[in-house]
Amino acid sequence: MDLVEEHRSVEELVRLFVRQAKDWAEANAERIGIAYESAGGWELWLEVELYVWLRQRVPSLAVSRQSHGYAEGAQRADLLLGDRVVVELKAETREETARAFADRVEKDRAKVDRVDEKQLDIDWSYEEGDAASEESDASDGSGGGATPAVIVAFAVSTAGTRAVSGLGDFVTMPAGTLTILWELTG
Repeated sequence: MDLVEEHRSVEELVRLFVRQAKDWAEANAERIGIAYESAGGWELWLEVELYVWLRQRVPSLAVSRQSHGYAEGAQRADLLLGDRVVVELKAETREETARAFADRVEKDRAKVDRVDEKQLDIDWSYEEGDAASEESDASDGSGGGATPAVIVAFAVSTAGTRAVSGLGDFVTMPAGTLTILWELTG
């Protein structure tokens, strides 16, 4: 498989994940509202729910939770898609400000910069001119070689959506009572 095909494959995998996350959010709007109102946040519940949803709805997709994918052994990816795309999830909580939510998303951006290619045993690089990769190359200065990762933020409030959108480079997708914002990196 050449690099252009590989890029399309990764992008298609991420888009499949985001569509499934949207379907899950729309099907679980009432439950999300209850979880959002609970103390302590709902991110771990979201991770488990999406894992189960994907296993049931897309059984051909290899998906795992809390997989190693970072240089630092203690760090784990929330989800790993197809044994090669790291997914980091963030869920806005009722108890935090929109800025605090965006700051947590920004911390995950820094975390995915430390993805360890050797842990995942893949070779990934962008070539100049690949669609949707030039911004990533310009933003991290690496020019390629990174493991693909996606940051997916679930914003319940309009302020949370605006705060994460203000970080730049996020694709926004309404999903029932919330907004999913995602950014493919690597």
